[in-house]
Amino acid sequence: MNVCTFIGRIGKDAEVRATPGGKTVAVWSVAVDVGYGERKSTMWLNCEKWGDTVKNLAQYIRKGDRIGVTGELNVREYEGAKGKGFSVDLNVRDVELMKQTATQPQTEKPVDAPSTGGDPFKDDIPFAPCEHMSLA
Repeated sequence: MNVCTFIGRIGKDAEVRATPGGKTVAVWSVAVDVGYGERKSTMWLNCEKWGDTVKNLAQYIRKGDRIGVTGELNVREYEGAKGKGFSVDLNVRDVELMKQTATQPQTEKPVDAPSTGGDPFKDDIPFAPCEHMSLA
C-alpha cells in the first residue's frame, strides 16, 4: 500500500482542468521541509486531485497557505531542457486546510474553568466510583 501524508505550504494556487473525456482535476504544488539544521531542504510535490468536488476545493487552495495532503506518491525521472531530474507527484485523496491562528484576531475572551472550591481534583464525575478498586 502506498499512502503518504505531508504538511507544507502551497506553492501555487490550484488550477482546475478538464480532460477531453470530461473528468475534472485540480493541480497545485506543495513545498515540504525535509531534514533539519544545516541539512534542511525543500521537497516540492506536484499535487493532483480528481473528481467533481475539486471545483469547490480549488478556491481555497491559495499560495502561501499551510495544507495537509494524503495520497499515493509517485516518483518519476524525466529529461528536460536542463537535463535529467526527478518529479515527485502525489495523487491526493484527502486535503486538510490548516488555519492561520497567528494572524487571526481573537474575538472572544477565554472562558475560565469552573471553580472547584480549592480542590483541583474535585469535579462532577458522570459515573459512580468503583468501590472494589484500591489506590493503595
